[in-house]
Amino acid sequence: MDNKLPTHEWSAISILLIVFFTIFLVSFRTSENVFPQDPQTTTYYLKDPSVLVSIEGAVEHPGEYKVIRGTSLRKVLELANPLPEANLSRYKLDSPVNRKRKLNIKARKSPQNKRKS
Repeated sequence: MDNKLPTHEWSAISILLIVFFTIFLVSFRTSENVFPQDPQTTTYYLKDPSVLVSIEGAVEHPGEYKVIRGTSLRKVLELANPLPEANLSRYKLDSPVNRKRKLNIKARKSPQNKRKS
């Protein structure tokens, strides 16, 4: 019994292998998905969804806080528990934290300090 395939079958197998190999290469080289998903769904990838905020000065718990990107500055400051004399007027407390920040919370000047000046 002869186990050799006819030439036309070898040609068909070769063409199929070339087509599959080409699809495989194209799928890895393109930035777009070859098989698109649901067009209503948008997926965003962030390198790291958190951001580091360093807080020092007139707070009860100074240190570095890792919070989710977009958290309001007010919520981050609540973690550090500002002291009653903390002057927060220079900060926009409702603004989102989207990048690494270092905050030095100053104390309000007391009326005694103003008279000495």
